[in-house]
Amino acid sequence: MKLPASLLEKLDPRTKIISFLSVILCMILTPITRIRDFGLYFLLILMIGFLSKLTPGQILKRVCILISFFLLIALFVAFIKEGEVCCTLKIFYWEFDITYEGILTSLTIVLKSALSLFLLVIAFSTTTFSDFSKGLDMLRMPRLLVLAMSFMYRFVSELIDRVRRLASARY
Repeated sequence: MKLPASLLEKLDPRTKIISFLSVILCMILTPITRIRDFGLYFLLILMIGFLSKLTPGQILKRVCILISFFLLIALFVAFIKEGEVCCTLKIFYWEFDITYEGILTSLTIVLKSALSLFLLVIAFSTTTFSDFSKGLDMLRMPRLLVLAMSFMYRFVSELIDRVRRLASARY
């Protein structure tokens, strides 16, 4: 027996695409110094997650896989960004300066990417890929972009399927 569809699953894909991307754009454009705004964004994401009827475990499992890429980028930014030196990390013969500006930029990357990933995971968990691509078509996105995205999705699906078959054949 299938569970009843959540409110987000019933929404038109165009509505989801526009609303989720506008929230992500607002988060990206908000300066990190406005911490209260990020608290409100977090509450909004919690409310959207509640409306999606996804369990927190489902959402966290997918976000944890994706956030590792952003953590790696943020780690290097702390060493690259110039500014007032906070501390120096010495590894063998090399010295790396960590700056306050680098730490703030790293925290900004992690916070904004984590909140954006939560929204994207909820959006893609409540929308089928065919509905998503139809929504992009109805929003008049360039046809070539939608086709390229469809081919990429199909290729990744095939690749995952082959890896699963190889893994099961191995055991």
